[in-house]
Amino acid sequence: MDRRLPTLSDVARSAGVSYATADRVVNARGGVADKSAHRVREAIEALGYVRNVAAANLSQQRLYRFAAVIPQGSNAFFCGVRALFAQAVAQLLADRVVLRIHDVAAFDAAALRDGLLGLARDGLDGIALVGSEDPLVTDAVAILRARGIAVVAMVSDVPGSGLGSGPGLGRDAYVGIDNDVAGR
Repeated sequence: MDRRLPTLSDVARSAGVSYATADRVVNARGGVADKSAHRVREAIEALGYVRNVAAANLSQQRLYRFAAVIPQGSNAFFCGVRALFAQAVAQLLADRVVLRIHDVAAFDAAALRDGLLGLARDGLDGIALVGSEDPLVTDAVAILRARGIAVVAMVSDVPGSGLGSGPGLGRDAYVGIDNDVAGR
């Protein structure tokens, strides 16, 4: 039996509110009476509604723009990482996510900083990078975050940037081995 997923219209109908009210609650836009918001949240829970981000992006013509900054060279690991990102480009576009792969000279903090600052002017939503603890890199990460660009360090952390919860406070996340723990 093929059961369709509940829609926002189903949530609105179940909660006894308009579609616009349900939409405001789901997207946290406010302007909804507490009693109505509570009914919408109850309907979401009862129906198992899950917001379809791709559909929302499509209706709003929203594109998310990301860049992966990968060290250049013949290193097999980074060639593999680059290939995985390249493979994801077409798949992500279907979900209205544009992914660019930006190559930067390996082990060159100034080149990485310059690449990051160049990308900062491109209106990106986020950047994934192989970082370093060089002050040139940590300063560039702080500039990206101050401009509201999410930063994910991968493989090699950006330890001097710290983990921050607000703009300019450091990278948003790190994906890789915790060398302090691994070394113990």
